[in-house]
Amino acid sequence: MDTSIDDEDETHVPPAYLADPKVQEGILGWLGLQRCQEEESRILGEMEGLLGWISSQIDAINQALSICKGSPLLFTFIAQALPLTFLLRPCACFST
Repeated sequence: MDTSIDDEDETHVPPAYLADPKVQEGILGWLGLQRCQEEESRILGEMEGLLGWISSQIDAINQALSICKGSPLLFTFIAQALPLTFLLRPCACFST
């Protein structure tokens, strides 16, 4: 038990984290900031993984395109490559 929380001792001042609403608000604000920073870090990691995956998919499609030049499958590969390329372009502004 915290010895500073003695209801019997009226001369003792409780600690600021218990008595001062501004300190309590500051603690809650700091905890909220910490949560936001953790979430930002997690989201950036997820974004990097997603960008890496999209990039590998585009590389695989480009490799398939180079193998299939002149083949009837070329249209199918192009149809798959274009949407992925457009997905990757807007994400370039988030690169860290």
